[in-house]
Amino acid sequence: MTPRSKARRAAASLLLVLVMLLSVITAATITTRTAIRQRAFEMEQASVRRLESAIAAVADSNVDASSPIRMPMDAEQDHWIEVQTIDSSSRMTKVLDSTDQSWLRATEIRGTRVLRRIDRSIEVAPPT
Repeated sequence: MTPRSKARRAAASLLLVLVMLLSVITAATITTRTAIRQRAFEMEQASVRRLESAIAAVADSNVDASSPIRMPMDAEQDHWIEVQTIDSSSRMTKVLDSTDQSWLRATEIRGTRVLRRIDRSIEVAPPT
């Protein structure tokens, strides 16, 4: 083997190693991004479920939610859920006002920062 053919073989080997390294890095990046997106989606869904549970708890308890009701999540981190009744005029979308429906808004708050807010309609029991 001549020195020139050894150099070509070494260059080809180095190129092959670089291509394989690039493939491995690309696969690892894609896998990591997918895992991060999946985790963010799961956390978002868990947050919505917590807010919906808070709304259901207030609706089932028959307390007056015209003033905000705070439910602590973590007192040390100043993290809570606030639930209150809203009227349909304060909602961003046009909603047909029905006499047997009321709206509750749950807001997840940490410190002074609003993390998430959802509105849900609840059925109001007719007066007895």
